[in-house]
Amino acid sequence: MLPKSKTVLKRAKPLLGTFVEVTLCSDLATEKELSELAASCFRRVAEIQAKMSFFDARSDISRINCARPGSATSVSRDTVTVLRFADALYRESHGAFDSLYMTRKQFPEAAFNFIGEDAVSLSHAAKIDLGGIAKGFAVDHAAEIFKDNEDISGVINAGGDIRFFGARAFPLHLRSPKEDGSYFDSGMHSNCAVATSVFNRDVAPQSISVFARSCMVADALTKVVFGMTASNRESLLTRYGARYLSLETHSTHSDQLVAYES
Repeated sequence: MLPKSKTVLKRAKPLLGTFVEVTLCSDLATEKELSELAASCFRRVAEIQAKMSFFDARSDISRINCARPGSATSVSRDTVTVLRFADALYRESHGAFDSLYMTRKQFPEAAFNFIGEDAVSLSHAAKIDLGGIAKGFAVDHAAEIFKDNEDISGVINAGGDIRFFGARAFPLHLRSPKEDGSYFDSGMHSNCAVATSVFNRDVAPQSISVFARSCMVADALTKVVFGMTASNRESLLTRYGARYLSLETHSTHSDQLVAYES
C-alpha cells in the first residue's frame, strides 16, 4: 500500500532494456507538476543510457572500446564517475566485479587510465561493459531531481534496481527466485536503494538483494556477494554500508520461501 498523500502519480517508460517506473507522492504538488517531474526522471535516465550503452556506437563506452589502446577518449564526467567506481570495486572485490569481464581472459593485465576529469584510455584492446552498474547509476541520477524537495517522496524502479527517496516509506515485496508467483515482504523503506540478482543453483534458484545508500552500489554488489567468501563479503558490505537479503526455496520446506539476511 502506498503512503497516504494528496496526489499520487505513476508513470512508466521503456528504457535501459527494461521498464523504468516512477511513483511520486505529494501533499503540495499538482498532478501536472508531478507528471513534469516524472518526465524529467525519464530524460535523465535516457541521458545515462546514451552515455554508457554498450550497443550504441555513439556512447562514451563504445568510443572508448573502439579507440586504440593507450589513446585518450574524452567522455562525460558521469562516465568517469562510474568507471572510477567500477575500477575501485574490481580491486576491492578481488576481481569478483569486473567491467572488463568479457575480455579479461584475453587481456588479464588490462587497466583503466584516467586523464584529468573527462578523459579515459584502456591499456589493452579490452572491452568495457557497464551493464552491471550503469542502470543503478541512472536511477540515482534521476532521484537527484528530488533531493531538495522535502514534500515529494517516491520510488524509481528500473527492472528491480530501486531507489526510495523522501520522508515517506514504501513497501517492498521481493519476488521469489523460483518465479512461482510468491513474494517476500521485506517491510517499509525510505531513503535507500535496493537491487536484486537471481542465481541458478544446482538445488534451487537463489536471489540476492543488496540494500545500500545508492542504487549504483546496490546494483554492483548484487553481482559479487553471491560468490565471495563470508569474510570478504562482510568486509565489502561493511565498507559500503550495505546489507544483503538472500531468498531461496527448499523442497524440504514444501517449497517455502526462505530468507537469510546479513
